Amino acid sequence: MYNPPNPKQLSVDFRRSDLEVIFEHIHAGQSIEIIGVGSVGKSNFVRQIQRRDVQDHYLYQARHEQSHCVFINLDANSLLEPIPSLFDPKEPSSWPGYELLASRLLKAVMENELVRHITNPNDPAFPDSLWGMYHRLWPDSSQGGNLTFSLAYRYIEDLVQRIFIGANRPIRLIFIFDEFEKFIAELPVRFFQSLRSLRDQYKDRVLYMTTSRQIIPLLIPQQKNKDYEPFYELFVTSRHFLLPYRPSDTEQTFKRLSARRDQAPPPANLREQFLAVTGGHAGLIRAAFTAWAQSPRFADNMSDAEVVNMLLNVQAIQDECKTIWSSLSQQEQQILFEMVRAQQRKQRTDVRVYNPFAYLLIRKGILLESTSMGFDNIRPPVFAAFLLSQIPTAANTLSDIDFATNPINWWE
Repeated sequence: MYNPPNPKQLSVDFRRSDLEVIFEHIHAGQSIEIIGVGSVGKSNFVRQIQRRDVQDHYLYQARHEQSHCVFINLDANSLLEPIPSLFDPKEPSSWPGYELLASRLLKAVMENELVRHITNPNDPAFPDSLWGMYHRLWPDSSQGGNLTFSLAYRYIEDLVQRIFIGANRPIRLIFIFDEFEKFIAELPVRFFQSLRSLRDQYKDRVLYMTTSRQIIPLLIPQQKNKDYEPFYELFVTSRHFLLPYRPSDTEQTFKRLSARRDQAPPPANLREQFLAVTGGHAGLIRAAFTAWAQSPRFADNMSDAEVVNMLLNVQAIQDECKTIWSSLSQQEQQILFEMVRAQQRKQRTDVRVYNPFAYLLIRKGILLESTSMGFDNIRPPVFAAFLLSQIPTAANTLSDIDFATNPINWWE
């Protein structure tokens, strides 16, 4: 019996080139850092990576991976309440990070049936024994609860070792830290140093994947850069910038959004225009589709400029543009600000590629690279138009718009 493809589920070809890069790094035993501006689709991409059919296609069929790769998703929103460090009450403890890592690791082990063959309860890798090891992480006041906090990493080491020994096949553990900024904000540097230690013990059998809006060194206070270096140097040669959707990805997105509403997608000409003016940015595509679905004012014969002007009046589009802006560093914002002010004053700007923050904007798909870059290089077009319409013409510097206290208060 023929089963038509489910339009609500993305195909394995969605973001194909990105998936090929990620799985190539995994196959090579390399940790990978995924960077993308706000709402570009990082979390959705992580969900795509974790699909069994996607792994089968890109990892086992295409690359003949011999290890069973276990993807362990760690959500920063699932961290338990912060606990003060035993050594400095002003600093957080690593314990919430270890607890989340252990609980999600055991869940993945059970779901992948890695120790199902073990029936001897005396075997240290017996499932119940593994859960018992997890519960050792929890403090017991009758046995010195503070000691548990200080030994938590040793329990993690023991747990990982027992899993490797008891697994019924060669395995590779990939820990995914989605929205890595939150982990940096809530956990101490010692937690990340211990992750590096775990990686060094097991080499390419333990990998890390992070997603964030900015490269890791820029998420860290400059004075602590050396402390975090053992961890983030794992990603120096394996960073991947997640760019907006390509045309085929955008077509799938329109079909998926339409299927959710049980209606036909926008006409082909309008879909092409939406792709052109949003640049394929995931959040802007969704907002544009919703605006079209709720308004009959979009017509096939409109120019790109007319479509941009209509979209700029949509609150959801404005919100997505603010999200893109706020996901950038102050240095990146400064570059875009100067481009916009020069355009308003009909002056020429000349931003060079060798400016490291201009290079980051290029890698993120916010600037189109050319010999000299000005306002016309800003992408997506609707984002450029939003900045042009919202930055006050009287502002000479970012400080004139009180950027330091509120990065977006000048359009609130």
